[in-house]
Amino acid sequence: MSSTEPFDIIVVGAGVVGCSTAYYLQKNNPTKRILLIDRLPAAGQGNTAMSAAAVRNMFASSTNQLLTDSSIKFIESVQTKMGFDLTFEKCGYLWLMSDKQFNDPSVQMWMQKMKASSIRWTLYDKKQLKKMIPSLNVDFARDEEAQLLHLPEVSYGLFGPDCGVLDPTKLVSFYLQEFSKLSKVKPKFGVEVTGLLLEADPKLDMPGEPFVWQNKRVNGVKTSSGVLRAEMVVLATDAWSNRLLDPIGFDSQTKAKKRQMFVIHASEKKPLMDLLYTKGFSDKGCIPFTILPMAGVYFRPQLQEKGFWIGC
Repeated sequence: MSSTEPFDIIVVGAGVVGCSTAYYLQKNNPTKRILLIDRLPAAGQGNTAMSAAAVRNMFASSTNQLLTDSSIKFIESVQTKMGFDLTFEKCGYLWLMSDKQFNDPSVQMWMQKMKASSIRWTLYDKKQLKKMIPSLNVDFARDEEAQLLHLPEVSYGLFGPDCGVLDPTKLVSFYLQEFSKLSKVKPKFGVEVTGLLLEADPKLDMPGEPFVWQNKRVNGVKTSSGVLRAEMVVLATDAWSNRLLDPIGFDSQTKAKKRQMFVIHASEKKPLMDLLYTKGFSDKGCIPFTILPMAGVYFRPQLQEKGFWIGC
């Protein structure tokens, strides 16, 4: 059954992107009826809930620098001035690099561009790293397993003090709360969008429309509960956008990729506790979010759980 509710905008996907999009659209268009819809029972239960939720401003692109640096300031403002706890912790980012990686022209250019934009960073050499993180193994010269895995020796560590981690579900809760304060439309959870409502523009009321020779526009969404119409549809469906766009002939240039994350509890293991509470990098007194030199493997401190999240 089709809905007769007149929506101006439908935002599909209630993760952090969808909730923040709905909030800013409503804030800037207070009279518009904006519907937030998600197939899961509540906001932020999809990709957002599985995020490592690390925040950094260390980019070579000036656009990314502006976007991320301002985002970090906003997150701090939400937590300190608005009193909404996002569990944001400035533990920093630490890139561990081999000598070859560090001397690559792209890394040197990256450092220069950050310096030119006043993005703070500190470079540590191997000796300094071993002193600051005694349990960190940086020498693999005679390690057969390391050779099998093609692990290079760590020669440098590039540290960004203004980076950190937060709780992604709390960030979603903040945006959903602020959106709900402004919106008169209740979000629809547990309703799956199965397709986009593609129609001819203008409609000629001919069977089989739209035809290839007709102009077309998306006038709403098809859902598990019926058709919902809107003047505009925003897809905040992340890597799964292709499932909705492919059937109407639009290439989203995205495809979901399986990633992995593991949780390690350190509370009963002194070496891990010593690593977790590494001093000297930040006021938090913990190891930074650390990226290893191979395969995109990283680990982040999780102080609330007294452990680590390890991903790749």
